[in-house]
Amino acid sequence: MSPMTVDGSPKTTPAMATRDGGDWPKGLAERLERLARCRVDALVVGETGAGKAHLARLLHDRSAGPEAPLVWVDAALRSAEALALELFGASGEAGLLSRAQGGTLLLRNLPAVPLPIQSRLRTVLETGRLE
Repeated sequence: MSPMTVDGSPKTTPAMATRDGGDWPKGLAERLERLARCRVDALVVGETGAGKAHLARLLHDRSAGPEAPLVWVDAALRSAEALALELFGASGEAGLLSRAQGGTLLLRNLPAVPLPIQSRLRTVLETGRLE
């Protein structure tokens, strides 16, 4: 499956540098490489403009690989009902969680995700199974 974006973000393979051309904080590149080899779920947090999406894309490329699915979802742009349908699917139609298997789901604006959907997402992360 080819890498994809849901919100129109271009799929690229960025260099190990911040968006403004500076270097990452000391040791971050090495930690990123170690984390990528572990193949674990990761939560990237930080302030607006800190480069979280850039870091997530680097982690994706180094762990799942650039050919694995990369699915972007901006929770703030969707109603709760639309977000649930889009993530989990309905009526036999695969949702974005299914389409992201083997790759990365980048969920932007996590605080905008309603608590019941956060709970369902947590269950998927804990069990590794879609409901």
